[in-house]
Amino acid sequence: MILVPSKMGQWNKRALLARLQLLGRASRAELAKSLGLSQPTAGKIVDEMLEIGLLEEFDDDRRQTATLGRPGRMLGFDNRHPRLVTIQLG
Repeated sequence: MILVPSKMGQWNKRALLARLQLLGRASRAELAKSLGLSQPTAGKIVDEMLEIGLLEEFDDDRRQTATLGRPGRMLGFDNRHPRLVTIQLG
């Protein structure tokens, strides 16, 4: 199988958005780990989606106990702005 880098990027974007849709909210690290992507790759995709307004960041309100490191910023779909979603079959 021959992989074209531009197609691979599209697959990664689709996979990340689909996973976020299933999870509701997740951090960049959680998305990268669950998809087997590198954190820079997942971060680049997320930054692109934040820039176009598809995603938004939330404070992580799930962490009730102290943990090591900086708490992750949770990501979710921007539900404040209505969108039209189309699906192409075939």
